[in-house]
Amino acid sequence: MAVVISLAACSGQAPTQGERDRALSSLHGSAKELRDAVAGLTPAQWSFKPSPEVWSAAEVVEHLALIEAGLFQRASVDAMQTPVATVAQKSEVSPKTEMILKSVPDRTQRYQAPAAYRPSGKFKTPAAALAAFNAARTRTATFIRETPLPLRDHILPHPALGPLDAYQWIVFLGAHTERHVNQIRELKARPDFPKGR
Repeated sequence: MAVVISLAACSGQAPTQGERDRALSSLHGSAKELRDAVAGLTPAQWSFKPSPEVWSAAEVVEHLALIEAGLFQRASVDAMQTPVATVAQKSEVSPKTEMILKSVPDRTQRYQAPAAYRPSGKFKTPAAALAAFNAARTRTATFIRETPLPLRDHILPHPALGPLDAYQWIVFLGAHTERHVNQIRELKARPDFPKGR
């Protein structure tokens, strides 16, 4: 999918190198943690559900693949079509970057995933699910590494976190992946988790 933004939207400042590095560190680190968390799972472990309301590792990875694609659209296209934020609006959201990185991975408070991002058995194998996630994550990382867009100038509301600028939507993707890696770790720590080979 091509990202088409008007030239007027590009008049502000692109992310700094420090902002790019911080986002990339979160994106790459959380993707590696996910791959490590599911590496070597048997079919029984991959699909293990201790109860109907608890997601299996397969469902977690499907959710992450779906949300990575959807929220990339929110950050790279939808947010950039909003009016340029005022100084007051930017000041309001600015401190949220630290909050996202620290609080989103914490699973103390639970949330219901939006219907569009709930798993439905779309991927038939672990390899297919991980390939979809990896492709979407690569696109996100390439975007934040190369974009000339003024991501900090455009704000779009998040259903749980309130207003976030487009850069923070990208940062959220890394932190959100960490959150679900923690969910897989919780699943693997259960005494009823199937034994390995």
